[in-house]
Amino acid sequence: MKKEEFFEIKKKYRTKITFSDDLLDDIIGLLMCNYPQNIKKSPFRLGNYQKSQIIKNYQDFLEISSWIDNDKGKNSFRFDLIFDNTFFGSNFNVTSFHTICNGTFSTITFFDLNGLIVGGYNPLGWSNDNKYKSSDCSFIFAYNGDNLKNTTISRAIENGKVIGQNKNYGPWFGEGPDLVVRHNAKQIEMKSKTYNKLFDLEGNYPFRNIEVFK
Repeated sequence: MKKEEFFEIKKKYRTKITFSDDLLDDIIGLLMCNYPQNIKKSPFRLGNYQKSQIIKNYQDFLEISSWIDNDKGKNSFRFDLIFDNTFFGSNFNVTSFHTICNGTFSTITFFDLNGLIVGGYNPLGWSNDNKYKSSDCSFIFAYNGDNLKNTTISRAIENGKVIGQNKNYGPWFGEGPDLVVRHNAKQIEMKSKTYNKLFDLEGNYPFRNIEVFK
């Protein structure tokens, strides 16, 4: 479906089709990212963010939401923690990751590398398709845990192989792979190719925790 067609259908059948805020956000995130339009975004909504061990306060969530909307004045992302290490013990489990996260659009993943936070935003959802997907909305990021103001955000240089999908891998960003967890390893691998390099991060880095929000 083309972007224009979605809005034409919604306009034509506006009295017959009702979209919940969350469903409309997902549709817009999947089909309409970066499309110039005058949609009134739903207000910033906090989910169960208090359960996070990585993001410590409300203001940090406001800042992170602005990365997704790419606008400091529009915070529409809802932070519901859907996956972390403690769900199934202390170790990362790739099968559990896909069982919980597959098919959920607009997720943001955080890895705690002993105080350095690295992660990425996937507007398309995870799957077991064993292929790359394209997106011009995805990005990866890195910041010191106590200072989001100095965050480095890297958007894709080209959008053909932005999100990797494989049942044996956890979150996978870029062809490098720019950021990936393989199998049940408790470490990320980073090699810049699809995205600009984050700091001087290249190689393997163990993580203390992983959290995925929708």
